[in-house]
Amino acid sequence: MEEPEAVGIRSFIWFIKPEDIYSEEVELPSTKEEGATFVGVRDFIDFDLNNGRLKHKWVPRWKSEAIRYLTTHEDAAGLRAASDVYYLVTIKTEEDIVDKSETYPKMIPEGCDGMILEVPIKEKLMKGDPSPDLPISFYTNYKNDRIDLKEAREIGGVNMEIMSPEEIIKMSVVEVITGEALREDTDQITPVIGGTMDPRMGSLAKDSDCPTCYLPFDPSTNDSTKSCSGHFGHISLPEPIPNILFLGETKRKGDTSKPLLDALNKTCHSCSRVMLPNDLLESLRPRILEEFTLGGKNIASRRRVRAIMSKFFNNVDKTGRNCPHCSAITPKITFYFNSGEFQYDTKREDGVDLLSYRAVRDIFSDIPDGDCYFLGINPVTSRPENMFFEVLPVIPNASRPIKQRSDGRTDVDDLTKLYGAVVNDANKLLTIKNSGRAVRSGRYARKMLLFSVSRLIDNSNQTIGSGGSKQTFTYGAGVQLESLKGVLNRLEGKKGRLRNNLQSKYVNNVGYSAISPDPNLAIDEVGVPMTMLLGDDGITYPETVTNENIVRVKQYIQNTIDGVHPKAKRLFNHINEQGGSVLERSSAEHLTHVMDGLKPGMVVKRELMDGDICLFNRAPSLHRQSIMAFRIRIVSTKSLSMNPTVCIPFNADYDGDAMKAHFVQSEAAKQEAIKLMSLTKNIIHSRYGMLTVATDQDQTSGLYLLTYTDKAKANTWNSSTGFGFNAEGLPYVSKQTAIECYSTVFSEIRDGKEGRTYRTMDSLPESDAATPDGPGYTGRALFNHLFTILDAEYVSASFPGDTPLTEVLEDGSVAVKRENGKAIREQVVIRSGKLVSGTLEKSAFGEGGASIAPSFIYHEGYEAGQEKLVEFIELATRLGFAAHKVVGYTMGTADVSAVPVQQDIDRLYSDCAKKILKIDQAFANGQLKQYVENHTPEKAIEALADPLSYIEDQILTFTDTFEKKMLNKIEDYQGSGNAMQIAVRSKARGKPMNIQQMAGAFGLVRLAGLRVTSGVQPRRVLPHYPKGSLEPKHRGFVRGNYSKGMQPDEYFMTSIAGRRSTVESAQGNIAKSGYLERKMIKALESCVVNQRRQVVNLRTKRVISPIVGDDGLSPYHIRGNTSSTNERGYTITLQPFFYDHACKHGLTLEDDCLHCAKGSDIATFAKNIDKIVSNMTQNAVLNKLRVREMGKTDVKNLAKRLNTYYEDSLCRIGEAIGATAGADIGEPATQAALRTFHFAGKTSVQGSIDRLRQILEYSPSNNKSPMTKLYMQEGSTEAEATRVQALLAEVKGKQIIKLISYDLEKKLLFVNFDFEAMGTYQISPDIALNQIKTALSSGSSSELFKFKILQGRIAPEQAFVVQIMPVGYKIAEGRENYVSDAALLYAKELIFGSNFNGVAGVTSIELSQNEESRWVLTMKSAESKLLDTVVDTFAGMVDLSMLETNNHQWVEKNFGLEAAIGNLYEELDFQMNLTTKSIGDYDNRYIRTIVDCMGEYGYIKSLAPTGLGGNDNPSILGGISIQGIKEQIIGGAAMGNEDPIRGVTESIVVGAMPTIGDFTPE
Repeated sequence: MEEPEAVGIRSFIWFIKPEDIYSEEVELPSTKEEGATFVGVRDFIDFDLNNGRLKHKWVPRWKSEAIRYLTTHEDAAGLRAASDVYYLVTIKTEEDIVDKSETYPKMIPEGCDGMILEVPIKEKLMKGDPSPDLPISFYTNYKNDRIDLKEAREIGGVNMEIMSPEEIIKMSVVEVITGEALREDTDQITPVIGGTMDPRMGSLAKDSDCPTCYLPFDPSTNDSTKSCSGHFGHISLPEPIPNILFLGETKRKGDTSKPLLDALNKTCHSCSRVMLPNDLLESLRPRILEEFTLGGKNIASRRRVRAIMSKFFNNVDKTGRNCPHCSAITPKITFYFNSGEFQYDTKREDGVDLLSYRAVRDIFSDIPDGDCYFLGINPVTSRPENMFFEVLPVIPNASRPIKQRSDGRTDVDDLTKLYGAVVNDANKLLTIKNSGRAVRSGRYARKMLLFSVSRLIDNSNQTIGSGGSKQTFTYGAGVQLESLKGVLNRLEGKKGRLRNNLQSKYVNNVGYSAISPDPNLAIDEVGVPMTMLLGDDGITYPETVTNENIVRVKQYIQNTIDGVHPKAKRLFNHINEQGGSVLERSSAEHLTHVMDGLKPGMVVKRELMDGDICLFNRAPSLHRQSIMAFRIRIVSTKSLSMNPTVCIPFNADYDGDAMKAHFVQSEAAKQEAIKLMSLTKNIIHSRYGMLTVATDQDQTSGLYLLTYTDKAKANTWNSSTGFGFNAEGLPYVSKQTAIECYSTVFSEIRDGKEGRTYRTMDSLPESDAATPDGPGYTGRALFNHLFTILDAEYVSASFPGDTPLTEVLEDGSVAVKRENGKAIREQVVIRSGKLVSGTLEKSAFGEGGASIAPSFIYHEGYEAGQEKLVEFIELATRLGFAAHKVVGYTMGTADVSAVPVQQDIDRLYSDCAKKILKIDQAFANGQLKQYVENHTPEKAIEALADPLSYIEDQILTFTDTFEKKMLNKIEDYQGSGNAMQIAVRSKARGKPMNIQQMAGAFGLVRLAGLRVTSGVQPRRVLPHYPKGSLEPKHRGFVRGNYSKGMQPDEYFMTSIAGRRSTVESAQGNIAKSGYLERKMIKALESCVVNQRRQVVNLRTKRVISPIVGDDGLSPYHIRGNTSSTNERGYTITLQPFFYDHACKHGLTLEDDCLHCAKGSDIATFAKNIDKIVSNMTQNAVLNKLRVREMGKTDVKNLAKRLNTYYEDSLCRIGEAIGATAGADIGEPATQAALRTFHFAGKTSVQGSIDRLRQILEYSPSNNKSPMTKLYMQEGSTEAEATRVQALLAEVKGKQIIKLISYDLEKKLLFVNFDFEAMGTYQISPDIALNQIKTALSSGSSSELFKFKILQGRIAPEQAFVVQIMPVGYKIAEGRENYVSDAALLYAKELIFGSNFNGVAGVTSIELSQNEESRWVLTMKSAESKLLDTVVDTFAGMVDLSMLETNNHQWVEKNFGLEAAIGNLYEELDFQMNLTTKSIGDYDNRYIRTIVDCMGEYGYIKSLAPTGLGGNDNPSILGGISIQGIKEQIIGGAAMGNEDPIRGVTESIVVGAMPTIGDFTPE
């Protein structure tokens, strides 16, 4: 074979490990003197290129090809496994290299070029250029030719400590000795050597290498091998300077609660021991050390250490501060910032009154390690003497880079200026000390050095003053002065480094615009405007070329030539290349050349195209579904668009709302987004398991129009429209109309194949009606056919609807069926894919309802079931839209009015107004007691204890009754076919309240739950109202409505209510709920579900719940929104399961069977059911089996099917249940706040956000919704219950005293008691007499007057007389009997305001009987005093085992942790779920996670920023991410915090992978 000729190539590329490069001294020719040599150091490699037994080997020729081969090619797997780092080495030869590629083409790796060389080549090569003496050599650039194959190392932990001077010097590369930073020469600015920007602390620019690490400063990369990250320096201080963080400042003095003064005042200054006896210290040591092991080593644990020790140190202060170890007396010491000195409060025995900084540090340095723990200081990490700076660390230049000002001049960073001040002040003090100048000068210089060091840390302290300021620009081109930012100031606030830089990520490839609707898009598609892709800054997607996609990528380049979408825009020769080459402006010839040279491993950035993935988001992100993955479809419009069906999860509408699309930029990110974040995987709301994507508004009302019953239109037909109502009143259509209806109904088949496949309605259901024009189809049939088309005829469901049943009366009119005044609602029944009865409303298949959805999930499983549901949603929503076209739906003024029933409403209004006026007049005339006796005698005690609340409650009852009766009148008149009734009944839009306000009467206006009684004057709302008028219309009871109009004063009343609601929303509740959500996420985010489905705290590695939510179920396992479809989700949703199994008689378990005379074999069920199935779910099934007959085989199959269904419903491993719980508790709270103005003046915020916050933050103060329930002992009588009620209710003097009159001459008070009221409250005359004495004694003890009782007892119908007498030294002008009238008035108020009976604050006690006929006392009070009284006094009458209260602190104190956790669970459930005014549906598994997290440590901890959310967070990085940075740094440093970086926030801060989802540890 002939040898190929040389081709003039003299170099190739190969890969060398860093350890294979070494240095040697060699003799080298001198460049200065011919023939001379010198000894120099050169780099060498022992190059050994071989291919085993083969004599030839492929090598890359170009660096880009070498990088592609090494990083992506399968043939380079061995190289990648052999080392994590390589240098690309260029092998250079003096002679041409012979390339044998043509001879051995099969040896060239697929997709590569390069050369084939003869091997082996084994040489010792020196770095340099080849020469006759050195025919072969190598060259590499150690900065640019380094290839790192391993992923960037993650930070495994962050430890906090107080560094010693030796440690600071050890990490320093230079001592800063001058405050000068930069020197301006004539042509350039250079850093000063030994200055605050000495280049040894890091490179200052891309074009200058760092003298320490020889790398440039490149802020565009985070690769520490390519860019200098900087190096620390240090400043040596002439004296130890206290660290302001540990010294603290309050009222111009040092803070005695901070570690420095705290330790100094607890330590003997003679022997440096803690001033407590050894035996006491040893007894306390286990408790103290527990805080250093299990307590979190944070500021909260340090405070607990101080709390434990406080009473013992307080005794030291009381007993003279004698040291028990050396008997020396150490006075307390204070630090004064005015003088900058430590000064004793009293002189020491040796006459010393001041301590120098050095002396304090020396005391600290002698404290034994064992004593440090009692001072809240960890000696292992943070010796107390290190709270003084002897050496000050200087942070690297990279953290304080040079800035270019707007005027073109160079400026240094704030910190550099503050460092300069420190160096200058240190040099001044050193000069003074060396010169031996006056002590006063030294003291002043020392104080200035203290201030400059303190400003470097915190330059916002007013006592210390600012260390300088700078000009900043404000909105509107204003200018203001702002203090330079110290280290701490950089970290704090929303714009601080932590929240603004480390927790927030600035990203590219984002589209942002207002949104518009496009019903033709699939529900998981986003329409992306073509304009977002155009130009150099158009959004692209990087495709790495592979053998599989190279043809497709070449087509993108061809599209660039042809000018069609999608075009290739940039080419990168390998994945590490920066910048790339622009293709869009290249010639066709060049682009053809690029196509021909395209190789695997190259990267082409192309325009976005259909099918790419984006993360679609609308701020604020209130819950998980606020950001989801959508497929992209390129559209010609100018805004982002989406299917209107998906508005709900984003809380979006089309009134200008803007959204963002974050376009993912890697294949791995796309696959993860599709797997976890795709809308098709998230149609079930994470908060409560109901569909969050389903029919909404017009879609819902459209399905209603197809399926509702209108008996008033029965037997009607319109041939021109092909629409009518059959004999039952059901809508039906002609064949042609049915075809037209189906013509716009389609769905996308998501089969994973490229391109789109659509399912269309190409067939009609079987005709179930006959029209005059041929076969017809009811609306039910049109809907039922969707199940057939989707092969989902297994769907069965039964649940109550919201549409009332109607009946035809004898006069031919149609009316709503009612029982006891309440409308009888339809039962919606779907059997085997057929709507048998009822009307399709929101509860059937609307968002937040969808009671038919569980059937899909049960039969198909969660993954396949959601996929089928997505298709069904698309079909059903488009059918809903089509129904509007077919049936027609308009709303005019006639539809929202009810003129014929206005006279009836007038009568109802008049009757209600009379009742309101009657109770108001009774109160105004002092006859409320008689009113109560005549109307509500059972509420006598409650009414007299709190008359205003009683009156408001009664009036609310009157108006509620009025509004219900009024709605019944309107409903009967408007009928089923009324457009407004359709909207409300279907729950598409509006509520019954809207019907009432438009067609009937607005009703009672309420502000914060109360009537409008004050305006221009306390009892006068408007100027033209009579003063003190009690007329209901003058107090917000509005007769007018929106359809016929209102009087000006009526409209004003409703408007002020709306204005107040709007203001409250804007200024208070929305901010509260938003902040609440953020606090809860921070506190709970480390709670994750592990592989055993336990809830674990990643930060503490402790199991906090042995199984998720006590049953293992996912918090969002599927359910409907009615009790029959498992609204509360306590079990899995069993209705489809019961429909799927039948008894021996052929009836499903969901049906009633009259033939089943006995139950099934329970033992068979128990034998085959898995333990994972919860007891509650098992019991629900067993309750069926006990009354239904099934064979053993059927029972066995039933149990196994239940096992499978339950397992599919279990919580996902890796679920970040804590973060989701935090977000999902904030979302409904925010929505509740936003709803306040939607029903302005008619309802307040649902639930209590303030109380919710108190529960979660475990706040004992000012309970916003106090509640206590007392259950009387079984068998107790009403009289006994009433007695307890009377004894507990607070009774003030004004409640049992009719009148107190005066005799001004004789200085007498005449007290007339109401003996009927005394009887109601069971107060005896003797008790009343003693209480008067007690009340007046407080005035006597204040030396305001003396008193004398002039009769021995209190009698009915007889005034009780008290004489008020003067106090000796109060005698004025010699009048010995002088007593001022004011003293009489004061005595009267004392009697009126005195508490004659009961527990203070207990004003509302309601007496009722529960279902078991046991008497129950419900009190709006939960004070510890009340509860203690109940336990101590009424234990024999009240069943304490059933006591309920939301004073959780009292429960924990008296009954322990488990009781408190149970109590917290109950109230959270109550606030979120269990009342008509609850905040919003919230799964109980989240509640269980929250309370278990609060109780993790063996006692209840708050989730507030002062608790687990911040100060008590075991992760310092997690804690400071919310607030309180300074305190947490102090506590963490003193306690030696060790943050293992396991939680979400800290992982984000350090750039580590959060251990959630697929990364959850076992």
